[in-house]
Amino acid sequence: MLATQDRGTGEFRAGLEEVHTLMERERYADAHERLMLLLAAHTDQPYARAQRAEIEEDLRRILFWQEYEPPKAQDLVSGKLLKYDERQGDFQIRYGPEQLDDFLSEGDVMVHPVAFTGYYRVEIELTSYPAVPPAFFLDLGNASTYALSFGRESDSRGYYRAQLSSVSGQVNRLLDEQESVPIEAGKPCRLEIRVGDGLITGHANGKRILQGARTGEHGRFGFSAFARGELRRIEIEGQVSPTWMQNLRDAALQEARLEFDRDFQPERHLPAWLLVASGSEAPGEAAGVLLPGSDQSDPGTAWRAVLHMLEEGAREAALSYLQTLSAQDLRPVLRDLLLARVYRDLGKPALALQCCRRVCQADPSFLETRLMEAALLWELDQPDEARGRMESAARDFPASVEAATAHVAALLRAGRMDEARRFVDAAGGDPQRAAAVLDLQRMLAHTDKGPAWTKPYRHQTKHYLVSSDIDLNLCREAGKVLEDSYLAFTRHLRPVPDADQRRFRAYLFSGQDGYLRYSRDALGGAHGGSAGLYSPVFKQLLIWNLPDRDAMFRTIRHEAFHQYLDRLAPDAPIWLNEGLAEYYEIADYVDGQWREGQVHFAYRERLLGSPMLELQHFVALDRGSFYAPADVEQNYAQAWGFVHFLRHGGKAQQQLFDRLFDSLVAGSPARGAVQAQFAGTDFARMQKDLELHLLRMR
Repeated sequence: MLATQDRGTGEFRAGLEEVHTLMERERYADAHERLMLLLAAHTDQPYARAQRAEIEEDLRRILFWQEYEPPKAQDLVSGKLLKYDERQGDFQIRYGPEQLDDFLSEGDVMVHPVAFTGYYRVEIELTSYPAVPPAFFLDLGNASTYALSFGRESDSRGYYRAQLSSVSGQVNRLLDEQESVPIEAGKPCRLEIRVGDGLITGHANGKRILQGARTGEHGRFGFSAFARGELRRIEIEGQVSPTWMQNLRDAALQEARLEFDRDFQPERHLPAWLLVASGSEAPGEAAGVLLPGSDQSDPGTAWRAVLHMLEEGAREAALSYLQTLSAQDLRPVLRDLLLARVYRDLGKPALALQCCRRVCQADPSFLETRLMEAALLWELDQPDEARGRMESAARDFPASVEAATAHVAALLRAGRMDEARRFVDAAGGDPQRAAAVLDLQRMLAHTDKGPAWTKPYRHQTKHYLVSSDIDLNLCREAGKVLEDSYLAFTRHLRPVPDADQRRFRAYLFSGQDGYLRYSRDALGGAHGGSAGLYSPVFKQLLIWNLPDRDAMFRTIRHEAFHQYLDRLAPDAPIWLNEGLAEYYEIADYVDGQWREGQVHFAYRERLLGSPMLELQHFVALDRGSFYAPADVEQNYAQAWGFVHFLRHGGKAQQQLFDRLFDSLVAGSPARGAVQAQFAGTDFARMQKDLELHLLRMR
């Protein structure tokens, strides 16, 4: 019987791989037919039911791509697209006064989102030149930008000089200026700006007015100070990055997918036997069992008073009140439950664990404290014991979504993906447990398959598998950045053990919408303003298609460091993890030599201009405190500054860094490693040395 099951499992898995191959070849009708035949051949088999989420996801993708028609480039923009060659970068578009929706408002400036990579030309035709001359901004988004105004002839209201200036930070440098210009307020005019690799010229009514040298990368174009009613047309042409159009295509695709998903109902297409799942109530989960212990009667006014305090965020008041209560005021097991919640929320995990364990001892069938105990053990740097508690909870509460999720999350955090998948597959094949793991099945199916790209590009290097929906060249470029970074990490920090030969996975998304959707569906979400992320649970690096390639590659280096450190020392202090990622983000090869330790001037100025958190508190920050919205920017800056100090502040600092890093690589929990290596440190003296180190930076 077991041999038959194993053979059936293998045949079914092979059949699914055939479906996936047909999907990658964009033969969706054939993939659909093969999937239906496969299900018919393996009717009501537990190994097939265990793959329900993957089958649903395959079918969703097949049906979507069968009916989706990608929009034409012209349909994505508000202007008249005259020319667009994505491969060559040639671009030309014309806008009328009512077609400016493509432009983005950045304060008083209207900015076109396309990023230029070479020569570009902008022509503006006005029906009436305004009394206050318009301003034009060139190469926006770079360290050095340019401002141009054509001025106007004098009249009773005075006159304006024509000026071309470079702007770098707070420094403006005049490049050219003319007092007399052939432009009159209220009259029609035609303006033209040409931006080459080394020269900017401005023309008005066919006459060159301004000229000045330019350096650096090209950027975006913007304007201000004229009304739509004064505009006849704007025409833009030049060499551009494809990122804007790629993001527009991706946004249209994601909108179509959302619309499709709203109407998609698997039960209309899949056999009933695959979708049937019954659950059984586990101990402590019966309807109405909300309290630990056998007594489910009204817990009384004291219970409700504490819950109200917690809802209002008054944790200290709740703690003081609980400490005054006797057994007559509140049953001891309920008092311990509330104390465990309060101590946990106050950041006192050791005290919370004591109370939590008393509840578990009084009622082992109460799920909340079983899972709370495991979570507190994680926080107290006891991961093995925490995983054991989560495993026993999942075993004792087989129909609990929460218990199954906690157990799988613990396995994934430990890098035990295969074990997590076996648990989910076994539960998914059991009708009594399938409902508890359905969302986990879907999540694992998402992460196994990667993004729902119709035809992904892939490039494999020695240590990375890079995939994208953009093009193969970008995969190769990103692969080189990743390998260069990996080589630097392993040479200048520590090598990854030879026994761990898993390739790192990296996904490069053509648009932000697709990046955010995959992050949400597969990994639980990403910050809307983030350019990339690394998931330590699923071991995936995600980056979206930034217009600035250098910025994109810096993000890749940053997230690649998180990926590397997770493989080497998964329980590193958050300040060290983010500080080193920021440190290596701006490192790079210069003239063929790896250079690190560059100054992050924005962070340096921030740290010198605002008080830093005292170091004895900073090195003890947990993840929640580090990423708190009010403090996160300052914490990133201080993390970079402190890591730079430990790496370059002198021999003693370097030795401290090495001891801490070696301790983490050897498996010491973050909190214990920090306490051991910083024991006896004169933090006040170290704080002053850090400030002096920042002052000396150049």
